[in-house]
Amino acid sequence: MKYATVLQRVVAWIIDIVIIGIVMVLIFGIGFSSLLMGSMALFGTAVVSMFLVMFIYTIGLETYWRGQTVGKKVLQIRVVTENGKRIKFREAFLRNILRILDNQFAGIIGLILIVVTKKKQRIGDMIAKTVVVKD
Repeated sequence: MKYATVLQRVVAWIIDIVIIGIVMVLIFGIGFSSLLMGSMALFGTAVVSMFLVMFIYTIGLETYWRGQTVGKKVLQIRVVTENGKRIKFREAFLRNILRILDNQFAGIIGLILIVVTKKKQRIGDMIAKTVVVKD
């Protein structure tokens, strides 16, 4: 397997963040207008929804779109198991929920791990036993 480079992974993530950001702005706009109208409950729901959008997008696409998000598709990379098989929900969930650890200090932890590990894995990949490969 030929592993994706750090640059490919970063550019793919930037593309995904832009897409997620557009959806979040739409949700946040609804939430912010609710706050201005005095509805904290609706605002809170919108904020929680923003985080759910990110996880639904990444986990859903990686599970059901052959290990690719839109960003990964554009960069022609994909997530597979360490033995090269298609990932399932469990692997997608684990690797994405652990972004919380990988993204500490502006993502530096995840980036350093991708650079120094043999299989180019961040914490989420190591725990989920996944790798990001060139398509």
